[in-house]
Amino acid sequence: MKIRHRTLLSFYLSRFFLLSFLLIAGSLQAQRSKIDSLEAEMSLHIEKDTIRVNLLNELAFSYFSKDLTTSIEYLDEADEIANAIHFEKGKARSIYIRGITENRQYYRHREHAWHSQRICGRSVQQFHRRRL
Repeated sequence: MKIRHRTLLSFYLSRFFLLSFLLIAGSLQAQRSKIDSLEAEMSLHIEKDTIRVNLLNELAFSYFSKDLTTSIEYLDEADEIANAIHFEKGKARSIYIRGITENRQYYRHREHAWHSQRICGRSVQQFHRRRL
């Protein structure tokens, strides 16, 4: 009876790991296609306006869990354009994404956590001040 139990357990565990792998692989592929789509749309839209700021913020948000440097680069450009065109909602969104990006970066260093919390607090103030 023990041998049959081990065989069934082994069978179910192998199926569980196979299903988990397929779900994770599918999720990663979907995220990559979203990034590719946003990058293609951004390359077609070269005007420095609210649409570009929103695209940059979406790209930064899509990258924050994969590539912090790329995420920060997109946020810098979004901040620059949002400031130039006085797009408060885009600026607030980029501040928020910067906060969660830096929170991820500083997660291992708890003494730096205050920095990302301060950035997120600035984002909340910006949203409330402008009633966005």
